[in-house]
Amino acid sequence: MREELQALVPVRKGLTEHYVRLRDIPNPWRSEFANDSIGATLPAISGEAECHFVGDWVKWLSLRFAPDYRPLYDGVLYREISDAELDQARAK
Repeated sequence: MREELQALVPVRKGLTEHYVRLRDIPNPWRSEFANDSIGATLPAISGEAECHFVGDWVKWLSLRFAPDYRPLYDGVLYREISDAELDQARAK
């Protein structure tokens, strides 16, 4: 499953960094990744909604599919992030 999910999400090239768009990650993985990434440094990509450095995405994949995975911020209210919400964030 990990390899399939990783293959599904395109890695994009910015001016100086490689990144993934949160929008390209299908739910429920998108929302789990965003929840586990609270406080992470995010690249600011012009014209894009929330993006993450590819290294953070790859690291999360290895943690998420480990047999003993637990959400990093267990006490944080988990919510599903929709495409519409990401579109609205990009418009701001």
